[in-house]
Formats: sequence, C-alpha cells, structure tokens
Amino acid sequence: MLRIGRSRKGEVFLTSWKGKGRGAYLCPNLSCLNSAKGKRLEHTLRAKVPDSIYEEIEKLLSKEQKSWRAR
Repeated sequence: MLRIGRSRKGEVFLTSWKGKGRGAYLCPNLSCLNSAKGKRLEHTLRAKVPDSIYEEIEKLLSKEQKSWRAR
C-alpha cells in the first residue's frame, strides 16, 4: 500500500510511515490511482494534490509492475 500524507501546513507528500496529519492509503495498481485522481483523493486529504504527486505515484507503480513481470 502507498501512503499519501498531508502536513498540517497543507503540503501533500508520499510517505512510508504514518506521520501526524491527514493521510490516505492507495493500493499499488494503476486502476486504484485512476479512480482516486481528482476529487476523491483531494476530498480525503482536504487539500489540492499536485500533479507531481500523481506523476511520482505512476513512476513507482510502473517500476513495481516491471519488477513483477521480470520474476
């Protein structure tokens, strides 16, 4: 599971730990990312999610899928 957090200042970031502030978990596949994009994830985090976060998640998921295919 991927964790996306929001600091008290409203900054959205990817994290591997449960820190203080609001957060959400996302299953590690592209279909979950596509359904969470936009209003759903922003509503959960109560913050605007920058496109750079979505791009970073897509890169992580594509690397993960390539490593599973190689096995």
